[in-house]
Amino acid sequence: MEHVERKAVGGNILSTQDFGIRTRILVVFLSMVVVAPGLWAQTTATIQGTIADASNVPLAGVQVLATGGQGVKTVTTNEKGFYLIPNLAPGVYELIATLQGYAPGELRQIRLQPGQTLTMNLTLTSLTFTGEVLVTSEKRTEPIQTIPISITALSSDALEGLRVENFLDVAPLVPGLTVTQDTPGQTRITLRGINTGGVASTVGVYLDDVPFGSSTGLANGGVVAGDFDTFDVARIEVLRGPQGTLYGASSLGGVFKYITNAPSTTGVEARFLGSTETVQDGALGYSLKGLVTVPLSDQFALRAAGSIGSTTASSTRSATIRSRA
Repeated sequence: MEHVERKAVGGNILSTQDFGIRTRILVVFLSMVVVAPGLWAQTTATIQGTIADASNVPLAGVQVLATGGQGVKTVTTNEKGFYLIPNLAPGVYELIATLQGYAPGELRQIRLQPGQTLTMNLTLTSLTFTGEVLVTSEKRTEPIQTIPISITALSSDALEGLRVENFLDVAPLVPGLTVTQDTPGQTRITLRGINTGGVASTVGVYLDDVPFGSSTGLANGGVVAGDFDTFDVARIEVLRGPQGTLYGASSLGGVFKYITNAPSTTGVEARFLGSTETVQDGALGYSLKGLVTVPLSDQFALRAAGSIGSTTASSTRSATIRSRA
């Protein structure tokens, strides 16, 4: 016959066998509470690092986004420029850091393994320009500092450094500029929030001093803004409106100007830019751009620029020829 010893615990009679079972259950539960976080940490990963400017000064308040298969996680750097993004599922991520007054910083193809803590430091470049910028917004060449109107100018170096190729790339760099593009080739741009609500344009688009598109809603001028390639552009000037005195109709919101590079008689110039892209289960896309300047005399030169490209959805070809005497 089995002998069962009983004890009185808190007014209840428990057998030694029952007490041992409950003790083991409590031990297992406490073990799970202590060990589970460690096991979870071994199945997730962490990205951390410091963000500073070109002088290695830490930047506080930088918004850091980690984009991957599980969505987007956002954190902000502290006063020491440090950020920490924990509990990321293993996979491939893209890191983007943004701060007002600085060019965005990007890191692509970041591969995380389970339990890994990866340190990714970034340096952001200030958009402040200390040199003299010449613009032609008032129909004559003059320094931007002397113009009594609100204007934003983006030089060719800034366009190339920030990989600006179209309206959507320009929008984050120009205060008050909004770009709506529901269908490729149909783009509406607005400045200062001024919009007719229909198909009439409130922002004039110019290529040098030549207006592009219609100034009325009869030709859908508001949704066919000229989205030109910036490969051979000297700068982009954006004037906030109203600008009807100098630019006439469709400039109540402002004016968007592409200033192209002029041919030079100093010597032969050639430049080419090529790129390829691919997507999973998709076709190969490519882009090839080039320009050449040929001086024909001391006072006359020709400049030609062209591009050809193809994506999984469309193909494009364009060419321009300019002369200078």
